[in-house]
Amino acid sequence: MDFLETCVVLLIAYIVLKYLGTLVTPKLDLVIGGYCHPKFKKVEELIRKKVISGKEKGGAFAVYHRGEVLIDMWAGYADEEAKRPWTRDTMTVTFSTTKSIAAITIAKMVESGWLDYSNLVSDYWPEFGCNGKENITVEMLLSHQAGLVWLNGEKTTLRDIRDYPAEFEKLLERATPEWQPGTKRGYHTVTYGYFVDTLARKADPKHRNISTIFKEEIQDPYDIDFYIGLPKELSYRMARGHFFTIAELLISSLSVPRKFILFAKMMFSPSSMLGKSIKTMDFSNTELNDPETRSIGLSSFIGCGSARSLGKLYSYIANGGTCKGKQLFPPNLNERLTKPVTSGYDECIAKENTYGLGFMFRDNPQVGNLVFGHPGLGGQVVYADPTNQISLAYVTNYNSIFGFWDDSRFLDLEKTFYECFREYQTS
Repeated sequence: MDFLETCVVLLIAYIVLKYLGTLVTPKLDLVIGGYCHPKFKKVEELIRKKVISGKEKGGAFAVYHRGEVLIDMWAGYADEEAKRPWTRDTMTVTFSTTKSIAAITIAKMVESGWLDYSNLVSDYWPEFGCNGKENITVEMLLSHQAGLVWLNGEKTTLRDIRDYPAEFEKLLERATPEWQPGTKRGYHTVTYGYFVDTLARKADPKHRNISTIFKEEIQDPYDIDFYIGLPKELSYRMARGHFFTIAELLISSLSVPRKFILFAKMMFSPSSMLGKSIKTMDFSNTELNDPETRSIGLSSFIGCGSARSLGKLYSYIANGGTCKGKQLFPPNLNERLTKPVTSGYDECIAKENTYGLGFMFRDNPQVGNLVFGHPGLGGQVVYADPTNQISLAYVTNYNSIFGFWDDSRFLDLEKTFYECFREYQTS
């Protein structure tokens, strides 16, 4: 049996097993809750259809306009096996959307004068400035231009990061860039959190970790219900994650060639940039259902929160830095966050990409303007649409093979929302 035939057999087996599973699983009560502005009832109807069809098993969608909530809805189950429904207070792991929360935290540090985007990382962390990293600026690090996509074959663990910080720093200091910093761009899948979080702690006058800086400078003052690393006592609010292994991602993506190629690189091409970028930690996503693991703050992917919390935070950036008379950023700094830094071929993702100061940019097909924020593994999304003063977020605990603005659950909601929004503007 050749490779193609094997793939076809695996795909058929996957579909059959998935279908049989739906036959033996008892139907649960329909769960939909939250608020939807009367002008956006089509969105509520779409969510209802998704739950009935089984396309949405657990998730939340929130949209703010000029700081006001237009939609704050949730649906499905936080834990289907336990029959625990999704509620207003349910949180989930948001994966790489967390990178942008770290970027917002860094921007707050810039506003306070503790960091400068134009300065060298080594100005704050002198030991960093070796092995080809001497000329890396804060801006290069945030915009995925540093070339530090892996640790030259060395690995770490979440507990080592937490329990042995001195050894972890030395591991980072030994790293060498994969390209001359500033000449290319490539998604720092996991290492973004390694380097950005350490930089934040070095630059902070109190040497707080990224979780504490975010909590004290943003979360508490602005009432944002989001955590970089979740306190264990809040674990009762977490949705149980349904995560794919890399092998399951590969099998599930057989019907989507571009995704199959991506995941095949992860599995079978460890020397590729993408393969290297995920080979920096001994870790499985299923560990994120462990409260101890979730409590370790790492801005690469361990953020926990609701769609509401993400939408609320981004509503400040979508409205020039100020919402309802409360300022997150001054206009000049907020304007800088809305501008791309580098655009072109991404060495890791192997496609064109545009990065800002810790954000990804995307052409919004619904309105024809640029939006910025961050997608996350399995379908998570948050972005700001400054042109329309909108912030939008979607989160789910049922991960899919999609993770770069391309999950149909999100795309359907986005399309329907903007259809309603156009009518809303003219009414």
